[in-house]
Amino acid sequence: SVLWGPCGGGSLPSGNFPVLLALADGHLARKEPKTGELIAVLRRHLARREHPEVWLALLERLHYLLNRPEEAADIFDEIFDAFPSVRDSLQGVLIVAWSLTRVDAERTRKWMQSIRDGGWTDGAQAYGELLTLLSTQPRAPAWSIKHVEELLVTFEESRQVIPVVVGIGYAAAHLWGLADRRDSVTKILLRLMPLADEQLGSVIMELFDSVDVMQWDSSTREILEALAATPSVMVSSRSPFFVDRLTDVIEGAPALVGNLCQQLV
Repeated sequence: SVLWGPCGGGSLPSGNFPVLLALADGHLARKEPKTGELIAVLRRHLARREHPEVWLALLERLHYLLNRPEEAADIFDEIFDAFPSVRDSLQGVLIVAWSLTRVDAERTRKWMQSIRDGGWTDGAQAYGELLTLLSTQPRAPAWSIKHVEELLVTFEESRQVIPVVVGIGYAAAHLWGLADRRDSVTKILLRLMPLADEQLGSVIMELFDSVDVMQWDSSTREILEALAATPSVMVSSRSPFFVDRLTDVIEGAPALVGNLCQQLV
């Protein structure tokens, strides 16, 4: 996963980065953050030649600018336009994800589509993850819900597991543990499972990593029944927590859990 995979690590750039980081921390760590002043500093620095790695590393701090969303969106626009490789990165995707509920919908839609179409190897998958994150939230934009439906219909008709579908699967699996998303993402997962190949099956099974304790409810029942009907998805799992989560619900569905365990051996 792009959004839910490992992040961080690596060395920090030198050059102007330590100075810019100190300025960012100095402006943002105050009791009353000087967000506007920091944005002005960043805008002046954008007019100078700078290595994209500097902006890439700095993005990890800049989500704090979203307490002034419109000004933050303007500076993110300028950074992304000047350095598309910064937009097309884990840090760029995280900035867009943090912006989904704070910045106007048309701006975030433009960023998402640019990530998808910018030539980045992980762009289409990242788009699928962002789209699902957006479309399953309360009061989601109508276009996002419609586009997920279009992509699912295309998948069902073509039976081709393309990167954007993998992204939808990752997001649905990792959002399944959130009570306000579970119904929506369960519906998505139930449509993906019958046609999942080994890769997509492994992605779907990550839902068992998204919860510490599995509760027995209608969504859990639907997922487990679908797994029983498509054992290839279950067998493709690399999740170390699958059996642990089954033990959480064995009292609620002993026969179903027993059937699933039998198919594992």
